[in-house]
Amino acid sequence: MFFCNLLSMIFDLNSNAFMYKLLLLFCFIAASNLYAQIENATWYFGKFGGLKFTAGNPFPITGKIDTWEGCAVYSDPITGDPLLYTDGKKLWNSSNTVVPGGDTLKSGISSSQCAIFVPDPGNPKRVYLFTTPDLTFIPPSDPRGFFSYISLETPSPSMLSANTMLAADFSEKITAARAARVSTNFMVIARIESLILEKGMTDAIERARHYAEAGADGIMIHSRKNTPDEVFEFARLFRCEFKDLPLVSVPTSYNQTTEVNLAENGFNLVIYANQLL
Repeated sequence: MFFCNLLSMIFDLNSNAFMYKLLLLFCFIAASNLYAQIENATWYFGKFGGLKFTAGNPFPITGKIDTWEGCAVYSDPITGDPLLYTDGKKLWNSSNTVVPGGDTLKSGISSSQCAIFVPDPGNPKRVYLFTTPDLTFIPPSDPRGFFSYISLETPSPSMLSANTMLAADFSEKITAARAARVSTNFMVIARIESLILEKGMTDAIERARHYAEAGADGIMIHSRKNTPDEVFEFARLFRCEFKDLPLVSVPTSYNQTTEVNLAENGFNLVIYANQLL
């Protein structure tokens, strides 16, 4: 109220002149805020080229990037100075040196948006780097998306993890199926074939994590081994993260294993697919 009274003493609130001055004030404040946001003030692109916008007019800079299309830069939000940049294949720091572990990124120079940096909202010293498939060859050699997790701690950035797979397509189907069901009696069970395809335990657990986070009501793990050792190891690792999510076994190949033994190792449901044939 005091503020409104003060404005009334200075301006006629109903006059066009007041509205015009108020609009100018708003534009000045908005422009000041926009000018202060300079995290996009440094660009790297093309064949070792770049531009910097931190000193008024843009001026040219050089970097290590050599790309047809894809590039991404992450700069200090206060100074505008570059902290990281990438062409989808390698990750460089502000000294134009490849970050340790940053030379194995799974994207490429022919992706219109090969990568994007996303700050970790819970930690100002961490940043995510999402990479898209390399389109140098059609179809791409690896159509999956990945993300890496990077520390900005001094003295220089470092890779905390690299190329974690984004299991987007199947995860989206799980989420959509859950959203479309009309009864909670209908359960969505995600089946994992990583062990069948010899992709390894890490891939199996990673997929289980994605599918659980997408809303799967249970996880079914498959194996073609004639002993249950592999699925028991999966169950042990799975239960470290998911204590209560139902786990399903199909012991077609390891058919000497009993239901009791499976339950003791963390399984909640057993499907006897071909045992009675």
